[in-house]
Amino acid sequence: MDGPAANVRFASPDVLKGIIIVLVVLVHIVLLANTGSEEGRTKPLVMQILYLGLMAFFLMSGYFYRPGRSITENIKKRVLQLLVALIVCSVALPVIAYCWLALMGQASDISDIFDAFIESMYLNDLFAKAGLDPTHAACCTAIGYYYPWTMMGAFLIFYTIANYVMEDYRKIAVAIAALLGVTALIMIFWDVKMPFEVHLAPIAACFMLIGATLAKVNLLDKIESLEWRSGRYWLPLAVCLVVGVGLSFLSPPGVKFDYLEFGDHGVCPCSRMWSKRSACS
Repeated sequence: MDGPAANVRFASPDVLKGIIIVLVVLVHIVLLANTGSEEGRTKPLVMQILYLGLMAFFLMSGYFYRPGRSITENIKKRVLQLLVALIVCSVALPVIAYCWLALMGQASDISDIFDAFIESMYLNDLFAKAGLDPTHAACCTAIGYYYPWTMMGAFLIFYTIANYVMEDYRKIAVAIAALLGVTALIMIFWDVKMPFEVHLAPIAACFMLIGATLAKVNLLDKIESLEWRSGRYWLPLAVCLVVGVGLSFLSPPGVKFDYLEFGDHGVCPCSRMWSKRSACS
């Protein structure tokens, strides 16, 4: 964002982030309660819709992009911070888990700490068939690191192209189409595990570009200027909600973003083909 608006603190994103975090946590609780059940990972539809809240963080990251910064400066401010946090967590949490297991009388082998680190860094079972279920290290405290890894990869793509495309809506559209094309090619032809979850970076960068485009029209500034008691404030939100639910009903989004599987149909028929290939591997 440029100008005075770049220094304004908006309340809407903070409220939105809080709501999304609570909903995503609830969705994961439901999914964990249905571990091992395919039905539990695809239904009910309301769970799939709430799961889409994950994508909102990509949108917001793109929205608060500031043009004019160099690629190096942007990488230092965002990517390196994420990388350091991921490395620290990947080292510290397995050690904590190992000590806890030892206190409980169930200590695993000391090499399990290294295995958990490699797993958290998404460097285990590289280039194995994507549909195979991995064996998790006992000390691995979280397998949800795919999201920050995806965020980091998306930042690298987004910052590389943003300064060149954000001044022209046509260039933005071409960039989004190209990234979606890359995602489709990955889904069709590359069904093996890739390091650092890089297969998710192009689609996440698309959301960031959409977010940056919304910033060009000062969407948050316009929302904040409306009186929340007025119909002008709630009507657009209601319309977006109805349209989003309708699209989700017609094409269920699913809850397997980390596998690039978008429901039964998704935005591309090849997602179903990719899912079948993985299942048969």
